[in-house]
Amino acid sequence: MATCAVIIPCFNEGAAIGKVVSSFKEVLPDSRIYVYDNNSQDNTAEEAQKAGAIVRRELQQGKGNVVRRMFADVDADVAVRAFRGGGEIGKALAHVGGLQAVEVHGEVQELEVGEVEQAV
Repeated sequence: MATCAVIIPCFNEGAAIGKVVSSFKEVLPDSRIYVYDNNSQDNTAEEAQKAGAIVRRELQQGKGNVVRRMFADVDADVAVRAFRGGGEIGKALAHVGGLQAVEVHGEVQELEVGEVEQAV
C-alpha cells in the first residue's frame, strides 16, 4: 500500500491548524500529518499536536526554507502539501489516486479528479 504524508507549513496558525489537521485525518485516515512550525509566536505547535499531527520545527524563517525542510525530511509515496485554510480542505483529496504530489491552497470544497489534476 502506498504511503501518504500531508505536510503543512505554518506560521502563527494556532487558531485554525487544529481544524485543518482534523479535516485531513477524516479524509485521509491512514496518512501521516506533519505540521512544520516556522517560528510561530502563538500556540500553533501545541494545537497541531493536540489534533494529532506530527510537529516539526524549521527555525530558519521563510516559506522557502520550511518547504525545502518538509520535502527533505518526509518520506512517502504521495506528498500532499497544504497551505493556509481550514474547514473542508481535506475533502479535495478524497478521490486523488496515482498522483505523486498534490498542493492544496485555502478553503477547498469537494473537487472531482479532473479538477484536481488540472490544478496540479
